[in-house]
Amino acid sequence: MARPVRAADVNGDGNAELITLTGNAIYVMSPRPDGTVVQVASLQADAVDVAVGDFTGTHKPEIAAILGLDSRTGIAVYEIRDGAAPRFFLPTPRRYKRSPRPT
Repeated sequence: MARPVRAADVNGDGNAELITLTGNAIYVMSPRPDGTVVQVASLQADAVDVAVGDFTGTHKPEIAAILGLDSRTGIAVYEIRDGAAPRFFLPTPRRYKRSPRPT
Protein backbone atom coordinates (compact mmCIF):
# COMPACT_ATOMS: atom_id res chain seq x y z
CA MET A 1 0.00 0.00 0.00
CA ALA A 2 1.39 3.40 -0.98
CA ARG A 3 1.96 5.82 1.87
CA PRO A 4 1.81 9.60 1.49
CA VAL A 5 4.86 11.82 1.91
CA ARG A 6 4.41 15.49 2.72
CA ALA A 7 6.98 18.30 2.85
CA ALA A 8 6.58 21.32 5.14
CA ASP A 9 8.47 23.25 7.81
CA VAL A 10 6.75 21.82 10.87
CA ASN A 11 9.41 22.53 13.53
CA GLY A 12 10.12 26.19 12.73
CA ASP A 13 13.74 25.88 11.63
CA GLY A 14 13.08 27.45 8.21
CA ASN A 15 13.65 24.19 6.29
CA ALA A 16 11.06 21.75 5.03
CA GLU A 17 10.78 18.41 6.81
CA LEU A 18 9.44 15.21 5.26
CA ILE A 19 6.37 13.69 6.92
CA THR A 20 5.69 10.05 6.15
CA LEU A 21 3.69 7.13 7.55
CA THR A 22 4.22 3.52 8.42
CA GLY A 23 1.50 1.18 9.66
CA ASN A 24 1.66 2.50 13.23
CA ALA A 25 3.64 5.77 13.27
CA ILE A 26 4.09 9.16 11.65
CA TYR A 27 7.72 10.11 11.08
CA VAL A 28 9.07 13.64 10.64
CA MET A 29 12.45 13.62 8.91
CA SER A 30 14.77 16.58 8.32
CA PRO A 31 17.13 16.54 5.30
CA ARG A 32 20.61 17.92 6.03
CA PRO A 33 22.93 19.81 3.63
CA ASP A 34 25.31 16.82 3.49
CA GLY A 35 22.54 14.60 2.06
CA THR A 36 21.73 12.71 5.25
CA VAL A 37 18.26 12.61 6.77
CA VAL A 38 17.65 12.89 10.53
CA GLN A 39 14.46 11.87 12.30
CA VAL A 40 13.16 14.83 14.35
CA ALA A 41 9.88 13.31 15.59
CA SER A 42 8.00 10.04 15.76
CA LEU A 43 4.30 10.05 16.57
CA GLN A 44 2.73 6.75 17.54
CA ALA A 45 -0.52 6.85 15.58
CA ASP A 46 -2.26 4.42 13.25
CA ALA A 47 -2.76 7.08 10.59
CA VAL A 48 -4.02 6.54 7.07
CA ASP A 49 -3.16 10.04 5.80
CA VAL A 50 -1.67 13.33 6.99
CA ALA A 51 -1.96 17.00 6.06
CA VAL A 52 0.03 20.04 7.15
CA GLY A 53 -1.51 23.43 7.93
CA ASP A 54 -2.60 25.84 10.66
CA PHE A 55 -5.62 23.98 12.02
CA THR A 56 -5.94 25.71 15.42
CA GLY A 57 -5.31 29.36 14.50
CA THR A 58 -1.89 29.59 16.18
CA HIS A 59 -0.12 30.68 12.97
CA LYS A 60 2.19 27.68 13.36
CA PRO A 61 2.23 24.61 11.12
CA GLU A 62 0.59 21.51 12.55
CA ILE A 63 0.18 17.93 11.37
CA ALA A 64 -3.38 16.63 11.10
CA ALA A 65 -3.58 12.85 10.97
CA ILE A 66 -6.58 10.82 9.92
CA LEU A 67 -6.59 7.85 12.27
CA GLY A 68 -8.42 4.69 11.47
CA LEU A 69 -6.32 1.55 11.51
CA ASP A 70 -7.19 0.58 15.08
CA SER A 71 -10.10 1.10 17.44
CA ARG A 72 -9.35 4.84 17.80
CA THR A 73 -10.66 6.50 14.65
CA GLY A 74 -10.82 10.23 14.06
CA ILE A 75 -8.54 13.18 13.40
CA ALA A 76 -5.63 14.16 15.66
CA VAL A 77 -3.69 17.43 15.33
CA TYR A 78 -0.06 17.66 16.45
CA GLU A 79 2.28 20.65 16.80
CA ILE A 80 5.86 19.39 16.60
CA ARG A 81 7.31 22.45 18.38
CA ASP A 82 5.28 21.65 21.49
CA GLY A 83 5.99 17.92 21.46
CA ALA A 84 4.30 14.86 20.10
CA ALA A 85 1.08 14.85 22.12
CA PRO A 86 -2.00 15.67 20.06
CA ARG A 87 -3.31 19.21 20.57
CA PHE A 88 -6.79 17.82 20.12
CA PHE A 89 -8.56 14.72 18.87
CA LEU A 90 -11.85 14.62 16.98
CA PRO A 91 -13.42 11.16 17.13
CA THR A 92 -15.48 9.98 14.22
CA PRO A 93 -19.10 9.14 14.98
CA ARG A 94 -19.85 5.51 15.64
CA ARG A 95 -21.65 3.69 12.91
CA TYR A 96 -24.98 2.30 13.91
CA LYS A 97 -26.88 -0.43 12.19
CA ARG A 98 -29.75 0.86 10.15
CA SER A 99 -33.15 -0.23 11.22
CA PRO A 100 -35.08 -2.10 8.58
CA ARG A 101 -37.55 0.08 6.73
CA PRO A 102 -41.15 -0.48 7.69
CA THR A 103 -43.18 -2.25 5.05
